[in-house]
Amino acid sequence: MATTTTATIKHPFGLADHQQPAHATTQEVAITNNLTIFEPAIATANVTMNVTVDSEVKKGALLLVKFKTTGTETLTFGTGIEGVLITGSAGKTRTKLFMYTGTNFDAISFVELID
Repeated sequence: MATTTTATIKHPFGLADHQQPAHATTQEVAITNNLTIFEPAIATANVTMNVTVDSEVKKGALLLVKFKTTGTETLTFGTGIEGVLITGSAGKTRTKLFMYTGTNFDAISFVELID
């Protein structure tokens, strides 16, 4: 009997992975693609973000974090991701870009206010 496997086409040939989880004080993010957009629901409390990376993800993979808050909530980067925390302001969205080094996702941009 033949075994069937399903291949996932990863970025840049396939689509980026766009994760939009509900708000939680700890976000466990599983990275399985070479381009991931992480955009959780509006934060109403401080958040810690931890990242695990699939073995098929290549060095140089990108992770864009979009963080919107109701006030001055913070996003702290924990396991698997390195960068200075993001502090929000009411109703505003901030972004930060990270690159995978083969070990962690490291920040490669400043925090940008986009609205």
